[in-house]
This record gives sequence, structure tokens and C-alpha cells, in this order.
Amino acid sequence: MSKVQNFQISFKNDKLNSRWLDLIKIRDMCNLSIEEKRAEKMIGSSLEASIKIRLNKERFKIFKEIDFAELCITSNAQIEQSLDNEISAETLKAEGTKCPVCWKISVKPCLRHGT
Repeated sequence: MSKVQNFQISFKNDKLNSRWLDLIKIRDMCNLSIEEKRAEKMIGSSLEASIKIRLNKERFKIFKEIDFAELCITSNAQIEQSLDNEISAETLKAEGTKCPVCWKISVKPCLRHGT
């Protein structure tokens, strides 16, 4: 076995890979919801969106600390626990004022940039 193959095997982490595959699946559902609202001309960019994500109990426990607003490039994201096993996402138009620095829309002043 070459050093390159040995190096690659030493970084293999099935648990982390599975977690990222789930995150990508959730983000893809969010992106579909966002694109529907863009096609309807309800929002322009994804930063004009606020998303509500519903996850089953298991996924909710695993991902409740993830900042899906950052992952999905939206102004806001709420995560709720659902009773079914499906992942669902609902996109709403973000309410508030746009921060001139990060462009996120919020009712509250932007804590990151003081605006």
C-alpha cells in the first residue's frame, strides 16, 4: 500500500460522512423550497428567505445546533421536530431590515455588525 492510500484511509470517518450526507439532503430540500419561491417571484435572492425546517425526532436531536441559515444562505432558519420521518422545508419572505454588511434581513439589529 502506498503512503497516499494509507494517508487517505487514516482520515476515513463513516460517522462524519453520514452526518454530512444528511446535512446535504436537508440543505437540498431547503434549496428546492427556496427556488419555488424565487420562481413565484416572492423572493429574489436566498438571503430574502426565512426557512422552517421540519425533522424527525432523531434528526432533530442530531442537527438542532446546526446554523441552517448559514448552511442554506438565508436570513433566518427555524428547526422544528415533526412526527413523521420526512424532511420538509417551508420558505417565507424574511421580515425586517437588511444589514448593509452581511445582507441578512432581520427585525432585530444585526448583532454581528452593529447595524
